[in-house]
Order: sequence, then structure tokens, then C-alpha cells
Amino acid sequence: MLFYNIVIQPIEYIIEVIFVLMNRFCGHPGYAIAMVSLAVSFLTLPLYIRADAIQAEERAKQEKMKRWVKHIRDAFQKEERYMMLSAYYAESGYRPLNAFKSTISLLLQIPFFIAAYHFLSHLALLKGCSFGPIPDLGEEDAIFRFGG
Repeated sequence: MLFYNIVIQPIEYIIEVIFVLMNRFCGHPGYAIAMVSLAVSFLTLPLYIRADAIQAEERAKQEKMKRWVKHIRDAFQKEERYMMLSAYYAESGYRPLNAFKSTISLLLQIPFFIAAYHFLSHLALLKGCSFGPIPDLGEEDAIFRFGG
């Protein structure tokens, strides 16, 4: 609940403000949803640029170490391999957990997906509103069904 109140709820309020403004401007909830998507993408662009830079740094570091890591893996086995890799990583200033830096951009998207889903799933304005091939934006997705 704390995560929701600190992270998700402010994002949800921003999405709501953008949706209301875009709905007034476009006059149709379907177009407003598309505009919200574009606005959120534009607003979060600096975060994604920084996340991509972090990922590029990580890939460059891994590429630099690749030759020696392969040599160690080929030359040693079991505990020796582990100890040699640990020593090489420590010498290079690398931690294996740094490999998770490549998931930063995905992790940045998750709060926005949760906030958008929570806001749009409770929006009464979408009930009975069609948009393109979607007959009712307020109904659950009929293309994919899980469970009963």
C-alpha cells in the first residue's frame, strides 16, 4: 500500500489530468487514451534515455570483460571457476548483480502500466464507448480469456 501511495497514485493523478484535458480537446475517450499514451511516453523520455545510457555502460563493461570470462570458464571448473570469476569481477570492479541494470527500462514502465490500468479500469466514461474495432472500451477484453 505504501508503494501505491508514494509511486502509483501520483502517476495515476497525472494520467487522470492528461486524460481529462485530452478528452476535452479530442472529444472522444478513445483518442484521449491514445493521447495519454503519447504524453506519458514524452514525459518519461528523459528517464528512458538515462536508463538506456546505463544499459549501454553495462553492455560495454561486459563486452570488455567477455574475453577473460570466456577464458576462465573454459579453463576452470566448479569451485575454481567460481573463485577465479569472483576475483576477476572484483578486480574489474564488476558485480554480477549489475547485469540487472539491463532491466531498468522495463522496471520504469511497470508503475505507469499499473497506474494506467487502475485509472482506466475504473473509468465509467468508457462504458458503452466504441473505438475502432473495439465495440466497448469499458468491457473486459474478449479476445483473450484466462480461466473461466
